[in-house]
Amino acid sequence: MEVETKFDIGDKVWLIYNNLVTALKVSGYRITIDESFNPEIVYTLNYNCLEVAESQLFKTKEELLNSL
Repeated sequence: MEVETKFDIGDKVWLIYNNLVTALKVSGYRITIDESFNPEIVYTLNYNCLEVAESQLFKTKEELLNSL
């Protein structure tokens, strides 16, 4: 089984953190697969080892704002 990630280590990602639109860098990620073979990807960001699900991260600020 191959799992593709949306972001790579070192990529800048956009998210809402403490009610602010924020850009942080990906420092790592973790992939888990449940018994139905559904992958979950969680990224570690360079701010206090913050872990965020892939669904909460965006490539651009505009993409994030359009999702609201």
